[in-house]
Amino acid sequence: MKEVGLVARSTPTDTYIIAYEVPQVASYLYSEAGNLKVVMVVTGVEAVDEAFTRVFDSKEAEMMAKYARASGALKIVVRASPVVDLTTRRRPQTPIPPRTPVYVASKEILEEAFSICYCAFTGLYSDSPLSSWVRIGVLRSHRDVEVKVNVDAILSKHLAVLGSTGSGKSNLVAVLVDRIASLGGQAIIIDSHGEYSDMDFASKDVKLVHFEAKVNPLKVSPMVLASTLIPEAAATKQRNLLRKAIRELNSLYAKSGSERAEAEKRIAELVREANEELEVEVEDTSGRRYLKALYALIMKMRDSRDSRLSSIKRDVFDSILLKLEKSIVEYDVYSTDVVDPVDLLEPGTVVDVDVSLLPDAARDEVVSYICRQALQRAMAGELLPTLIVVEEAHLYLRSDSNSAAKQAIERIAREGRKYGVGLVIVSQRPKGIDPNVLSQINSLCVLKIVQPEDQAYVKQYSEWMTDEMLAALPTLERGEAILLGEWVRMPVAVLIDKHEGKKRGVTTSSVKKWLKGKRDREAKLKEVLEEEEMIRRAEEVF
Repeated sequence: MKEVGLVARSTPTDTYIIAYEVPQVASYLYSEAGNLKVVMVVTGVEAVDEAFTRVFDSKEAEMMAKYARASGALKIVVRASPVVDLTTRRRPQTPIPPRTPVYVASKEILEEAFSICYCAFTGLYSDSPLSSWVRIGVLRSHRDVEVKVNVDAILSKHLAVLGSTGSGKSNLVAVLVDRIASLGGQAIIIDSHGEYSDMDFASKDVKLVHFEAKVNPLKVSPMVLASTLIPEAAATKQRNLLRKAIRELNSLYAKSGSERAEAEKRIAELVREANEELEVEVEDTSGRRYLKALYALIMKMRDSRDSRLSSIKRDVFDSILLKLEKSIVEYDVYSTDVVDPVDLLEPGTVVDVDVSLLPDAARDEVVSYICRQALQRAMAGELLPTLIVVEEAHLYLRSDSNSAAKQAIERIAREGRKYGVGLVIVSQRPKGIDPNVLSQINSLCVLKIVQPEDQAYVKQYSEWMTDEMLAALPTLERGEAILLGEWVRMPVAVLIDKHEGKKRGVTTSSVKKWLKGKRDREAKLKEVLEEEEMIRRAEEVF
């Protein structure tokens, strides 16, 4: 192994090294003395020339620079945190003696250190086999050493994937759910941009179920449905009237037994009346039939002679009807016979719940429903361990929000581990996530983060994240990340495997598309000109 310095001073948790060369932050060093065989992770590096601290003017600085170049009078101070003693197979309890040589950790040393971490989980989870570790990538500093993460830790302690746009978050999610499903696991992805809808998996045993999310108006509260259809804050009177109509319509849908046939006849009549008024040609889905029946009920309220309604101006009802008509014509996000996405879960399955087309309020309600259903079924013993991935988590977990989705996700963060429901939150805006949620998450994947506010926010939730590591975050390339917490047991700077089956969400070159478009137009124009020339010549002949 290559010697890179000597220990200057140390404690069981921090080692300061006078180094001969500058190591990479989050790379690994090794030192042994007596029974100690310690692997350390570099948490900070500083190059110092003590002579310059006593320089008073520029001329003297120039002289000192020449002297330093001639004599090599520079000092490199490295700060490292001991992560494992290969002898005791745990974190070191005693400091490394000063003047002990320090080396770049070899592949063999690192593999032994990681194997200790892998085996340590058999103590934390009584039935956790080594197969619960899945590969996620390779070490950033040693591309020949693979990095694995513990699936049991993700399911029980949850995971946050944080990084700026284009840093590789969705690729990490694709790799993770693919390998979990290959173990026979099951996962739901709350897909905010439709990125995973046509993803291919490495194993033929893994199945993707694409679920275009719709709102079942019979399963959400009338208050939420009214707010979804009429989201304007000032439209309180409109929402109250619509809520009254929703309750009346839902009571018809709820009829059973001998009353069912009469209720269905009544709903069909309402739909017919709405069709006569609307005169629009759209596919007559179950969701649109529901909205049309609702439309007809609002018309009846508008034309009613009821004294309680006659005092309300006609334009209030007309505004409701206009918004319902827009929902009927422009959107098809409601369904009274929609399949429950939790019912689609089975071993080796990833359910992609595409919420990209839903209005904000409807999306919030769908996310809330899925999270509540998954946890309730798990609590009843009706669901195998399940991972729920929430993309764009900051949309649901703002500090100033108390939405239904936030409450449902928070409950999984607090209680999910008891019932085998794991949570992965994915966000490009860490600062936008409520700290009460982030504090419940014990594993982190931190990709490139540029904003200082987001960096500082992340630091609050990891004992391993130093100022030097934070400073290194903007330098990470796409797909590079620092893994921290329970799922790795020691800090790891990793190059995440590329998921070849993920086709969407990949950063593309706009210039490349422009050039292709230009070439296509030129080729088409050339084809047209050649065809015109052929016609002209044919006309000359005949």
